Amino acid sequence: KRWTAKLLDTTGNNRLIYYRELKQGTLNLKDCDPEVLEDLYSGKRVLISELLNYRQAPPEEVEGSEGLTYEEKRSRHRERINKKAKAVYSKWRVYKEEKGISILFLAKDFLTWPKDPDKQSVPNAPIFLAELEIKPEGSGQSDFSVIKVGDWTLNETLLAFLDSKHSTKFSNNENLTKNVNHRDPQRVLSEINRGIPGTNFSFDTGCVIGNFTYLKFPMVRDLEENIDLLDQHDLVSAIAGDSQAVSKISSDNQSNLPDVSDPNFTPLADEFLVLDADSSQNYVINSALNNKSLIVEGPPGTGKSQTIANLITCLTARKKTVLFVAKRHR
Repeated sequence: KRWTAKLLDTTGNNRLIYYRELKQGTLNLKDCDPEVLEDLYSGKRVLISELLNYRQAPPEEVEGSEGLTYEEKRSRHRERINKKAKAVYSKWRVYKEEKGISILFLAKDFLTWPKDPDKQSVPNAPIFLAELEIKPEGSGQSDFSVIKVGDWTLNETLLAFLDSKHSTKFSNNENLTKNVNHRDPQRVLSEINRGIPGTNFSFDTGCVIGNFTYLKFPMVRDLEENIDLLDQHDLVSAIAGDSQAVSKISSDNQSNLPDVSDPNFTPLADEFLVLDADSSQNYVINSALNNKSLIVEGPPGTGKSQTIANLITCLTARKKTVLFVAKRHR
């Protein structure tokens, strides 16, 4: 429960609960071309310049436009839109290339309710989400195009937040989560007001394109659905602070340890090294092969990556599955 609460993040930093428009990181579609927006909804690739049709923008809304002609104001407005689109693209690309995840979504209709007096942030949670892809068009990134690549879903982070706050079960409510219709926010509102009477939920219509970096909900769901399985695992229990599990892991780690001075602790016929390994690297590999739990630390250039590569091949050769996790994608 402690891990789940920490992952859920109910602070104002979670923009899937407390959405706010950013000066450069979001694109508000309130003045968009409705026909182009329908194309985007239907899965067609559309240009940002056509979606946010600068010809429809009231000239008086263009910042610093005093004394400019209408054509100059229109050009200034398009430059501002392109700058925002470039910021959206840059952040999406970093996450895509370095972490292998897409954080760009079309967010539609926003659920709101009275602000918690102990919080500064005003609740403003997108109800519907659809994953997008974006790419530059033209020379010098003069324009960008977007396409919807995922189905419409409900904001699962919002449902989990309401469940934790009000002891509801919206996340498992098939009336909400199945056959999502992004054109019917009223149905979602009615279901939420029925489950949490007296809170006065409402929604504002609207649609934005933005990066939502809070993507930990799948981990929350894994924890909730596999609590019994995790409880049976000594190492997970030890990490969670269970004293008996800590004692067992510590005791098991002390027996049948390989000798650091004996690189041939594992017989050569059973050794599947693909890279050279010195005695300390062999010690790490032999310890892991003997089901020891360990942390390997060392300065750059000491062979940690080679040791990981050797470990993966040795474990794979023994028909073991290996989960390799890195902070950076590449």
